[in-house]
Amino acid sequence: MTKKRRRVRILDVLLLSLLTACTIDAATRMDDDSSLAARQAFQAGDTLMKQGGAKNEALAARYYKRAADMGSAWGQYKYGTMLLEGKGVAKDVPAAAEAFAKAVEQNNGWAQYQLGVLYMDANGVPKDTARGAALLAKAADQNIGWAQYRVGEMYATGADVPQDLVKARAYLEKAAAQDITYAQFALANLIIDKDPQRAKTLLRQAADAGNQLAAKRLAQITG
Repeated sequence: MTKKRRRVRILDVLLLSLLTACTIDAATRMDDDSSLAARQAFQAGDTLMKQGGAKNEALAARYYKRAADMGSAWGQYKYGTMLLEGKGVAKDVPAAAEAFAKAVEQNNGWAQYQLGVLYMDANGVPKDTARGAALLAKAADQNIGWAQYRVGEMYATGADVPQDLVKARAYLEKAAAQDITYAQFALANLIIDKDPQRAKTLLRQAADAGNQLAAKRLAQITG
């Protein structure tokens, strides 16, 4: 190994040690990852993302990939999001789907949600509503609010699944309780005839949080 390569490797190790010495919120999410090295790489990526900037995003993607390659479900999920959004790496939706799929094998709820959306929208993968809906349902069962909203909307509209207003309300209630404003808006529209007062409350909550659709709907019914 040349002196230059050895120096780069040493700097890399020092950077990883420095970053993982920080207090990181995501540490509590890593209990299921058996590899300390994977945990450290993931945490380094999270720290860099919090610091912001293109250079830090590129380094974060590198550390997330390292964690992913070592089998970390959270590393696979976060590297997938980087590929999906084109942060720190070139945007590559099919590769993002592959990363999410690996995390799904480890029952990662957020990966289930992201991969489910990709299948439902035929984004980077062939459209597969059955598989997409199943993944979203699994994510919803893990209390992923956005998955609960998406499943609730599907049942409310009858899009891609048979319409079921009882199930729709159940899922939307859960998502609305997590302050998903689109769920609050959808739930309000679902119950407005039976419970107009609560519908107005939901619309007001969503509007106060910046949801323009809710604000417009609230103005219409309070006229």
